[in-house]
Amino acid sequence: MAAGAVLAVGATLTIGERPALLLYVYLGAVLLPLLVCDMRLHRLPTCFIAPAYPVAAVAFLADAVMTGEWSRLLHAVLGCAVLGGVYLVLCAMPGGLMGLGDVRLAGVLGAALAWISWEALLIGALGAFVLSFLVGLPQLLLRRTRLQSRVAFGPYMLLASVLAVAAGA
Repeated sequence: MAAGAVLAVGATLTIGERPALLLYVYLGAVLLPLLVCDMRLHRLPTCFIAPAYPVAAVAFLADAVMTGEWSRLLHAVLGCAVLGGVYLVLCAMPGGLMGLGDVRLAGVLGAALAWISWEALLIGALGAFVLSFLVGLPQLLLRRTRLQSRVAFGPYMLLASVLAVAAGA
């Protein structure tokens, strides 16, 4: 639950009190259930991710209307398409490196991070892979896992996004 609070507080400090904050509060609220489900079941339930898309659309559109910062809305759309697209390609590759839950989560995280800044998107996107490497390498070296083992990637995506938002990138 602490990571969800860090996300909400970090977003408040980064962007202030504005309509876009609604998405970050929502993501903070569903962060723990997503982490637990993915770690235990290797599933990212659509019932938690799907509502984030209309929440993002309403929050970012309302923010653009109120502030006149339409470029941020465009950044969010592009971030959603780019990060979601990259994960879709990884999912479609032979062997399916990512699951569809990761693809759905990547889209909304891409929007949330790109709305803050391109740097936040880069930190969140690359940070997930760096974190999974830092956790996975010792497990490989200690032979607790194999290269072919399934990995719950959602927690790394979420943690890297929380760090990117908290850093105010």
